Amino acid sequence: MHQSVSNLAWALRSAPLMLSHPKSPYKVLDEGWFLRNYLLHQDWLYALDADPEPLLEFLKTPHKLPLGKRFEQLIEFWLRESPHYTLMSNNVQLLDQKRTVGEMDFLFKENASGTFYHLEVACKFYLGYKNSKAWDHWIGPNGNDNLALKMDKLNLQLAIASTEVGKTYFDQQRWALPEPALLMKGMFFHHYTTLHKAKAPVQSAANYTSGWWVKADELDHFFAGESLWTILPKSDWLSPFESHFNELTIYKHYEMKRLCLDLLAEYNLALCVVQLYPSKLGFKEGSRGFVVPSSWPKKR
Repeated sequence: MHQSVSNLAWALRSAPLMLSHPKSPYKVLDEGWFLRNYLLHQDWLYALDADPEPLLEFLKTPHKLPLGKRFEQLIEFWLRESPHYTLMSNNVQLLDQKRTVGEMDFLFKENASGTFYHLEVACKFYLGYKNSKAWDHWIGPNGNDNLALKMDKLNLQLAIASTEVGKTYFDQQRWALPEPALLMKGMFFHHYTTLHKAKAPVQSAANYTSGWWVKADELDHFFAGESLWTILPKSDWLSPFESHFNELTIYKHYEMKRLCLDLLAEYNLALCVVQLYPSKLGFKEGSRGFVVPSSWPKKR
């Protein structure tokens, strides 16, 4: 019933994006791990939905956060409040002669097994270019990054505990070296003409969450029928849309086409759009996609 709780539940139960980096020995939290943890925390989530004030208070910030930082906040709340984990530290900066050489997102212990983790967290949305499996063809909505760059960066971040600077930190804390693990959520989007023959990125998880994308000059072939639509602000990209969460304007298909063209002409930024279906409480998300400038993937 509350979007912040829905976002937290999505962070736990949705399938991961990737299985592994072929050049790295680190652990990737897989779909089975997330399913077990969601079931483990299901009653906790329902209780939080009945009284979301602790989560809402935790998420309060004086400034609007980027989506990735908001996602990290959700993971931090979960690790802090869960009876099944102990959060040892987070956002740990590693220094070499007063120079920051890296940061670790989360250090936590699984209470039942005693396993000590160094967890790196990522929430990303990538569009598949040329229906390719290659990581560098999976590009951010505004052309500013790609899956290859992100995976290489995560690979370096997850290796930092085993560097001399990392080992020194854990020696000082009198902690054993942790097991590096990746928690990566988000969505992959396929061009709408390739949905029936879509190629997934190499090493992607089997049941990753997916959507579609379309260019501005293809909208004549896309928006049709009697469907209803809305545009999601970036802050609402996490869990599936429900109209009772907020009061976003709902558009008919012909209104949506005109609006997308006007917004792209004015801002030249990709638009995250959702097709809506009736639900008991109003409307719910049917499918999700991006409308991008005709010049995409050129950077804006």
